Amino acid sequence: MADSKGYACEICHEVFLIKKEKEDHFEEVHLKIFACEETNDCIAEFENDLARAIHIMSKHRVIKKHQCEKCEDKFSFKKNLNDHLAKKHGKFLGQECEECGELFNEVDALKKHLDEVHSKLQAYICPEHCDLFFSIKDDLMRHLVDVEGLTCQECGQFCDYRSKFYKHMKEVHGKV
Repeated sequence: MADSKGYACEICHEVFLIKKEKEDHFEEVHLKIFACEETNDCIAEFENDLARAIHIMSKHRVIKKHQCEKCEDKFSFKKNLNDHLAKKHGKFLGQECEECGELFNEVDALKKHLDEVHSKLQAYICPEHCDLFFSIKDDLMRHLVDVEGLTCQECGQFCDYRSKFYKHMKEVHGKV
């Protein structure tokens, strides 16, 4: 919509003298889709660069400590290793834990696992960095991103906390 000063973007309120410039701005800035380019297999798309960066850190750059006994592949989560074993090597263990996906040959082994690993008193403990523990797994995952930091995909700047990363994106790249 034009006013006496020009054409204002309805999203960010930036003003343009020419209507076409406002339309071009809207398409480039507000309709741009950020694709995950970390691997050829990932088809995830995001509305902004920050969401893409968080996806990359949480999905592609997590520590892979579960080694396949049959090949060189490593996985971030035990469930992914078990899926790999079943699909690539035909090894199905029988009983699957509904909480984490770990597979067991016997029901008793699954019950023991549930008692020891997933009892309501069990906490999610930071595995590598500190003595903190969390009652919700997602809280632990957010903590790991905070502890390990984030690297800006635009300029390579490393930020040791998510809050610093957000501040960097806003101040240096003008992105929220």
